[in-house]
Amino acid sequence: MLKVKLYYKENGNSEAAFQKAGFSKAREGYFLDKALSKKRESVLAEHKEDSSFYQLIFSGDLTFEDYQHIQDAVKILATELEAEIDDNQAFMGYLENGEKACLYYHWKKWKAYLLKAKHRSMEGQKIEVTKGTDKWQGILLSYTDKTVNDEFFVTECTILGTSGEIRVQGEDLHLTPTGDFL
Repeated sequence: MLKVKLYYKENGNSEAAFQKAGFSKAREGYFLDKALSKKRESVLAEHKEDSSFYQLIFSGDLTFEDYQHIQDAVKILATELEAEIDDNQAFMGYLENGEKACLYYHWKKWKAYLLKAKHRSMEGQKIEVTKGTDKWQGILLSYTDKTVNDEFFVTECTILGTSGEIRVQGEDLHLTPTGDFL
């Protein structure tokens, strides 16, 4: 199990903070309302008596999207509770430079690093490119990316479609593997 601790100074309106972050109050603490990809998994926020912190507990075997939802909730709680975060027990992986990345600290850098690797591995594969409501499918020949404030963006790609090469440009293109074999 992974754990994130939120140390707060004053326990003002914690119920409102948890509600804003998408949690519901239960006897054991607070549960994140967002359904995770694995139906039997949940995120529990416990408050120990005589302590000045909440501890979020969740599985270490979730999808990337699940961790993104949890990270979003932790960011909201950190702001609303004016809390200090200890995410040392929520290790996600290592950055390119070997630095440790956890769920809260270095999340954006880790996410950008993973997305860069994901897109690199899609070259030569059949993908779907989405730009707003427009969609194209084909084999990914090349792409151009940029990282701004630790956020990863694909700004251009070239795919080989049924009618030849197609070049798509935009500020934030979404490339998704189709899973189709060539």
